[in-house]
Amino acid sequence: MDHPVQLPGFEGREVFVRVPSVFDAAKAFKGPELWVDGQAAAKGSKKGQYFLKRGDGQEVLVKLKTSIDPTPVIEIEGKKVQVVAPLKWYQVVWSCLPIILLTGGMIGGVVGALALMFNIRLFREDIKPGFKYLLSGAVSFGAFMFCVIIVLWLRWKFGVPLDGK
Repeated sequence: MDHPVQLPGFEGREVFVRVPSVFDAAKAFKGPELWVDGQAAAKGSKKGQYFLKRGDGQEVLVKLKTSIDPTPVIEIEGKKVQVVAPLKWYQVVWSCLPIILLTGGMIGGVVGALALMFNIRLFREDIKPGFKYLLSGAVSFGAFMFCVIIVLWLRWKFGVPLDGK
């Protein structure tokens, strides 16, 4: 998904951040990229760094700062530029439902963290809001069921009774 952005010194130029879609399996785990005038920007030496030439010919360093949200905040010449509005509090809470799986130990923690990241990415997709909640709920439920199946299989495989005795 492409997010147009207005950067100081780049007026009249097409600058956008390209964030891979969660539905594109080949690129789903790639990070965001910066594009200028239809071409990928020149990458810097570190991850998330790009060099751009402003209209006056001066080259500036641009950083894409990411967090758990796949859409970054841009830092240019010490100023931060928000690419998209932050998620609403209730979207974050809904996305974090798989964190409950942390109570299941390491397996639950890993599966819960992956489901949380997937849910956050779903809320950044360009799909109908109701469908986002439905898909996110399905991901959370699927993560829970996956954990139950793995734990039951491990207990069966290694002979650990369900009551722990």
